[in-house]
Amino acid sequence: MCCFAGGGGFNDAEVQKLRKALADLQEVSAEDKELISTQSALLDELEEECSSLKAFKAEAEETIAELRSAGDDMSSYETMIERLTEDNLELTAQVRET
Repeated sequence: MCCFAGGGGFNDAEVQKLRKALADLQEVSAEDKELISTQSALLDELEEECSSLKAFKAEAEETIAELRSAGDDMSSYETMIERLTEDNLELTAQVRET
């Protein structure tokens, strides 16, 4: 009979069972707290790494944009050099003819 049911108390076997269950529950609770603490620390590390990677990505994207712009400039210079080379060859040919 249970003490909640109106009277009597727990017998020794029931008390021991409840104490064992309470001890087991406390052990599981302590293990869960340790696991949560470990996972929380890992989450903090991952968040820092994610933030670092986002910053790296932003820098890389900026570098890529700069390189694309430099490539576009180089293409313009290449066209200009080709035109000047052609003009130079034409002028050289004209000088030889005269």
